[in-house]
Amino acid sequence: MGAPSDRNLMDYAVSSGVVVKAPLPGRDDDVFGVGFGWSNVSSDASDLDRDTQGFSGLPAPVRTAGRFVEFTYQYQVAPWWQIQPDVQYVDSPSGGMPDPLDPTRWLGTEWIVGMRTTVSF
Repeated sequence: MGAPSDRNLMDYAVSSGVVVKAPLPGRDDDVFGVGFGWSNVSSDASDLDRDTQGFSGLPAPVRTAGRFVEFTYQYQVAPWWQIQPDVQYVDSPSGGMPDPLDPTRWLGTEWIVGMRTTVSF
C-alpha cells in the first residue's frame, strides 16, 4: 500500500500471510494461519510530532513505524461448532502511540490474545 504522505498517517505498508487447511493429520476441517506486516508513519506526521515537541517544550514520542505478527488456529469441534484462538504481537502500535498513563512515553510492544467461537444452525 502506498499513499501520499502529506495527508495520510501511514505512507506505505506491507502485509502478508499464509493460511493452511488441514494442517494436522486427521484434522481435515481445521485451518492454521500466520500473518505479518510493517507500516511506515509518513514523514509529515513524524515532523508534526517533532514540531509539537519543539513548541510545547514537553518530551513526547515521535512516531516512526509499526510491525505485527499474528497466529490463529481454527479448530472444528463439530460440524456445527468452531473455536478459533488468535495471538498477535504488535511492535510500536500505530508507529508509536503515546502511553495514556504517561504521554511522555510511547507504547512499545503489545500482546493481544483473543478467542472466537462460531455456532452454525
